Amino acid sequence: MKISYYLKSTRSKGPRPIFCRICYNGNKVKVYINEFIKPAHWSSRRQRVIENRSFPQHPEFNERINTIDNFIRTTFRRMELESGLNPPDPKKLQEAISSKLRPLVIKAGERGEFIKFFKKMIDDSKTGIRTNHRTGHAIHINTIKTYSTICNNVLLYEKEKNIALKFTDFDLNFYNEFNEWLIKEKNYSNNSLGKHIQIIKLVLNEALELGITTSMKFKNKRFIVIKEQTDAIYLTEKEIEEIYQLDLSKHKKLDKTRDLFVLGCKTGLRFGDFKNIQPSEIKDSFIMIRQAKTGEPVTVPIHPTVKKIIDKYNGILPKAKVNQVTNRELKEIAAMIPSLNEEVELSITKGGKKARQTFKKNELISTHTARRSFCSNEYLAGTPSLSIMAISGHKTEKAFLRYIKVKSIDHAKIIQRSWEDKKS
Repeated sequence: MKISYYLKSTRSKGPRPIFCRICYNGNKVKVYINEFIKPAHWSSRRQRVIENRSFPQHPEFNERINTIDNFIRTTFRRMELESGLNPPDPKKLQEAISSKLRPLVIKAGERGEFIKFFKKMIDDSKTGIRTNHRTGHAIHINTIKTYSTICNNVLLYEKEKNIALKFTDFDLNFYNEFNEWLIKEKNYSNNSLGKHIQIIKLVLNEALELGITTSMKFKNKRFIVIKEQTDAIYLTEKEIEEIYQLDLSKHKKLDKTRDLFVLGCKTGLRFGDFKNIQPSEIKDSFIMIRQAKTGEPVTVPIHPTVKKIIDKYNGILPKAKVNQVTNRELKEIAAMIPSLNEEVELSITKGGKKARQTFKKNELISTHTARRSFCSNEYLAGTPSLSIMAISGHKTEKAFLRYIKVKSIDHAKIIQRSWEDKKS
């Protein structure tokens, strides 16, 4: 199969539509890809936008074409497999591709236009047509799940209110009524409310940028994303060592889970990264990976404890179980540590009411505790914030300091230690 890209021949000097021609087994399929570019910016030889200053958006534009190219090839292979390795029918192939690439047609003020656009955005994220606008990478599956959950909640809200939301409906009245509904009907926390508004604003901004709506009501300064700093635990170095030294010879199924968790505590990697470390990514005294969530490369020094874990498995780390199973097993492991039976009190705003609840520390441990523990312990040990952030992936020191769970007494001890260092 060969895919070639061309500009439609017109006399206009303005932007022209781009189409592709897919050639295979004597068949030719022509599909417009819903992208437009001026002839002056197009390279017929490279079949991509010319990389120069006259069109500074060239990296993003070419990345979109690459994404479309990958989508076409994936669709072709899928249809080929579905037909028993026979070449796809040209008309069916054209429809399968065009149905995803054709522009979304929404009439101004059409009932239900918001959900229609939101669903298309989710579909495009699943197929890879829509990518992360900052990195150019595919949208993470967990992000797509969040989109779907919020879209379903908006649909449920519409059903209960007997409405079909238009873009112009997203004003302060909607903001207040939707938040009230999430509190009363869903009993959501403040951060869950904030996540819903954050994604709704993302959808509205995309519709605005694409020219599907001109409504700016959601830009009101009071249409805010609520964020509440939550209580969360981290494990001290002593507690991590207790978990590492725990005799699990009679609990073989928990042994690998424990080792991977301790590895996470000593590397600061997300669960999605430390569960999939490959032998080729372990080089000398470093682990070099590309983060699954952001696509950014990261280099982590190998802690002596991590070295022992790697050696235990002869350089091939075990595969982790799914997140839910791993979390259940971590709580089972933590329950065996006497010091983790201590009670901790957490505060959260849920259903519009602030409440404090008491838990045993072992009940709160999850895969994410590993990354938070690494960041908090390294900060307390005096490692520069920027060095920790290079591993954890935090973009700002403000976000990093909000993330780590260091108590005021710990900060006081840091200052005391700095005084002692100055004396010596």
